[in-house]
Amino acid sequence: DALAGRHIVRVGADGAGLTVLATGGQRALKNPSFTPGGEAVVFVAMSAGDRPGESTSEVVWADGTNERALLSLGSGADAWAPKVSPDGKNVLVMARPPNPGGDRAPTNLYVGPIGPTAEPLRALLPLETKTPTFLPINSAYKGVVAAAWSPDSQRLAFVAALAGDCRKGGMGELVCSYDLYVIDADGQNLRRLTNVGFTELPALRWAR
Repeated sequence: DALAGRHIVRVGADGAGLTVLATGGQRALKNPSFTPGGEAVVFVAMSAGDRPGESTSEVVWADGTNERALLSLGSGADAWAPKVSPDGKNVLVMARPPNPGGDRAPTNLYVGPIGPTAEPLRALLPLETKTPTFLPINSAYKGVVAAAWSPDSQRLAFVAALAGDCRKGGMGELVCSYDLYVIDADGQNLRRLTNVGFTELPALRWAR
């Protein structure tokens, strides 16, 4: 991977105080999200998978001295866009675990504390087994396609498609419509905020 061996560093705006927070080695490090004070970072680390062309993904916290794997996914899995909460205590990440059945698994939101002794991140949304069901989308991003913390770090807004929101297009491609949802950071009070069916993904930002 072209990113293998690269590091994640922190440096002051004046170029002083260069600190290596995470070293790549054989891993490809991507999507860094820094804590508000910049003392630590959460990122996705990708390594070679079990089969050619596949990779394994981990979501990792690091502060230059310690590292902690917050979410470990098997071969063929994906994780992206970790976002540290505004209060610096938690992180959310979109991830798609491997699916033994062969089809690509739906994307879920994973949330939890960060730090050197943090427990593994937990899946937040009720995929496949409860209502509503968030449908796998046959594209680079599936299921949940965008997410953002509320300014007070208590809630998450996200964009997703429900079962029945996707159809085959004229060229055989999968065309999906999306809506906006909000959920508490502990997984409670899931609410649908729109019933518009966006065919282009809306920009997702909380008002302060």
